[in-house]
Amino acid sequence: MCENLLNEYLKDEKYEEIIVLIDELMLKNPKNASALLTKKAIALMFLKKYEQALTTLKVLLEDSNDEYLILRLIHECYIQLDENKKAEECLKKSS
Repeated sequence: MCENLLNEYLKDEKYEEIIVLIDELMLKNPKNASALLTKKAIALMFLKKYEQALTTLKVLLEDSNDEYLILRLIHECYIQLDENKKAEECLKKSS
């Protein structure tokens, strides 16, 4: 049911609600934190909260199976924050 609600919020672009729901879901089931944190970071990026997204992504990078995706999202945050040198370094790591 929560996954359906999460998908509905995503479809309706209710990013603030997505973040609240993800935080609740992570408290209930920390084993799913990795997938949920990725969705949370993406929602933060849609809200243009790039600093918060970076913090989330950096935590996720430490324990992720999909380093490439996380590094690409970090790269995009740095681009949006006009931190081109950091973006370039991140892009090199993802190659």
